[in-house]
Amino acid sequence: MDDYPEFFSILKRKVLYEYITKIRKPIMQFKEKDIVHYDKRADFQQVLALRNYDENELSNLISDELDQKGDANSEMKRIEKLEKQVDRFSRHILKEIEMFENTLEAIAIADEKQELKDISLFNQ
Repeated sequence: MDDYPEFFSILKRKVLYEYITKIRKPIMQFKEKDIVHYDKRADFQQVLALRNYDENELSNLISDELDQKGDANSEMKRIEKLEKQVDRFSRHILKEIEMFENTLEAIAIADEKQELKDISLFNQ
């Protein structure tokens, strides 16, 4: 590899392109179909693990590959990317917490309605 860096660089790009076009995209299409199917089910929390939260994953792979060429700013670019990724994931976690709190609130309301219904049945 060290003897022919240009050759291996081209080879890596071609392999990455083949992976993206022939493997990753078809898998993501089937994954979307599965998500739609499982979203219709009652156990929706399992679907959360199926969703792709990093929409820029493919472009990040490509840009990371291009950054490895030895740019002087590549480390700074990677740090900036990591900061952006941390921000995205923190927003995602906050949304998950909000969804959990809303679900908990809905469960509490449903329990109250059931208790009121049970009380009204006993009073008849």
